[in-house]
Amino acid sequence: MKEKRKYIFLIVLFIVFITVLMLNLLTPMVADDYMYSFSFATKDRIQSVSEIFPSLVKHAQVLNGRIIPDFFVHLFLLLPRAIFSILNSVIFIVFILGMYRLIKASQSKYDWQLLLILTGAVFLFPIAFGQTNLWLTGSINYLWRDTLMVWVFVPFSDIVIRKKNITGSWKWFFIAAASLYIGNSTENTSTSAILFMGLCILWQLLQKRKVYAWMLIAIGFTLLGWLLLVFSPGTSRDMSSSSASLNQIAQHFGVALDMWRKHGLWLSVAYFIVFFFSKKNPNASTDQLAFSAGLFICSVVSNFIMTAAYYYPDRAFVNTTYLLIIAITLALYASSSSYTDTIVPILASVLALTMALEMANAVPNAYNRFRQAQARVNEVCVARDSGIQDVTTYGIKGLSKYDAFFGLNELTDAPDYAPNIFFAKYYGLGSVIVDRYE
Repeated sequence: MKEKRKYIFLIVLFIVFITVLMLNLLTPMVADDYMYSFSFATKDRIQSVSEIFPSLVKHAQVLNGRIIPDFFVHLFLLLPRAIFSILNSVIFIVFILGMYRLIKASQSKYDWQLLLILTGAVFLFPIAFGQTNLWLTGSINYLWRDTLMVWVFVPFSDIVIRKKNITGSWKWFFIAAASLYIGNSTENTSTSAILFMGLCILWQLLQKRKVYAWMLIAIGFTLLGWLLLVFSPGTSRDMSSSSASLNQIAQHFGVALDMWRKHGLWLSVAYFIVFFFSKKNPNASTDQLAFSAGLFICSVVSNFIMTAAYYYPDRAFVNTTYLLIIAITLALYASSSSYTDTIVPILASVLALTMALEMANAVPNAYNRFRQAQARVNEVCVARDSGIQDVTTYGIKGLSKYDAFFGLNELTDAPDYAPNIFFAKYYGLGSVIVDRYE
């Protein structure tokens, strides 16, 4: 029986990996990928790793302090796209396994139904899947960050839920490096991660009156990364302008409220239903329910902290979604009961079937967008080679949220729009605009 569960578990992982790999391979360069191919310091194409560092210094001055993730954006734009596509697909699997590990103890292996629930939820609920899991610039800033986040949260779940402390000095190094990356990612995720770590430390103090050094390292390095992000000249300038008046703050709060109402309300309702059903069970793990409640609180904070931001793109909501998914699943698995035994296979089946149908549509659509992007590159290069410097071409609209074009203004009719400028520079053009969208 255990061997059968193992095979099903591995088959699910393999199918997910192949699916994500196909979507990655069918994702071309988009929008900011062109911009990060150039140095912010010299405005020239980056040709070597050494040229990345002065670019990051200038980046912090003129744009934002997200220097650690953007180092890797610069780096992978130097390499063949296929290398990133394969690595990014592996990281997606590591992310799913990190969520799985947060919920199940290490001895509870090969729960393929839980794997299907998590995988289905990650495919179906984020509102900008392509931007955060396939787009090179977006993946490094979102998927990679969230992968590190769930694995940093694993030792916190072990200490709070399972009363198991970490061993091995290499884990301390991983926690420090990963926490620094998380803190230096996006303002809402780093803030919610700091809050969650603080809640776990407070819970540990109240329960055991003892805090371990690695917990302080995690929150300390996350805070350090956050300080590098928030107090960079570029970020400080944007935050000061975005909160210049009470009217602007109210407007930004309205945007955050609308985002949560559209994309977080029903997941939040689901969390409360699952939480209170589990809480009624006398065998439910109080520690696990408390851990899930902490994640839920941080999901709300992750959304509404965007009131302080000057704009709120759909992709920035992904951290709120993931925290809600983990919180719901943790509450669901807080106890073993007839309710859990009934709902888990139903939920796994529905999510798996829906995901399969979505992917049957998403892969052909991604292929269509990929060919459209290839045709556009060929078109502008032919125009360039014939002596035309100012080119008019077409923009590409996403056909579903599973391609990177969905929800992105990748090229517009304005030649001074940043993606237009860098697209033109990348292909040796004077300027580029679009007169239609396909």
